[in-house]
Amino acid sequence: EGTPQDSNGWEVVTIRDLSEGGISFNYSEKIALGAVLEFNIGLPSTTEGVHCLGVVRRIDEPPSNRTGIKKIPVYGIAVSFTEIENDKKETIKALVEKLHLK
Repeated sequence: EGTPQDSNGWEVVTIRDLSEGGISFNYSEKIALGAVLEFNIGLPSTTEGVHCLGVVRRIDEPPSNRTGIKKIPVYGIAVSFTEIENDKKETIKALVEKLHLK
């Protein structure tokens, strides 16, 4: 199984939250606090996406499975961007503000 990958070999994840300072996303495995991750975030307003690095700051454990049904655990991973170009930060900020106005 594993996490789906795009045509360039990047793992595809579901974004929970995004800001110019960081990102949180769902992931099927626990990632260590302090781990450095590389991102290529596709945004509708850019053709090349946002390429940046970030550090794992928080891990939300999956809820306990009380129903007895086998489920794939989903961890919430929160990351602070550590290396991101200023214009990319502004692109994310503008998109988030636009989405919040709707």
